[in-house]
Amino acid sequence: MAKLRPVPHGVPNVAERPQRTRKPELSWSSIDAEDLKSFLVTVTEDGAAVMFGRTTRNDALSVLVLSGNDKYREYLNDPKDWATVTDDILWDMDLLLPDDGSKGGNPSPGRA
Repeated sequence: MAKLRPVPHGVPNVAERPQRTRKPELSWSSIDAEDLKSFLVTVTEDGAAVMFGRTTRNDALSVLVLSGNDKYREYLNDPKDWATVTDDILWDMDLLLPDDGSKGGNPSPGRA
């Protein structure tokens, strides 16, 4: 095995650096097809358009809804967050009714 030489200024040698583990790539196929369909139908029946994509760094999926002059964009880092992301968009669009039956339109808890 080759002997490692110290690197100036206290920078560790490459062999001493912790190895990065690559996260599994996110994919829209990890979202339940019926959940995607339900969201798509709800939004488009209201006259809006939906665009599904991913960030340029491939670290998140993106959902963009265009409704008139309004844009609703959310990012999904984990497929398990799909319901929360879509509920936030539907709530902001006044398409999701809260449990008490009143009309939506207010930010969900934790959102300003």
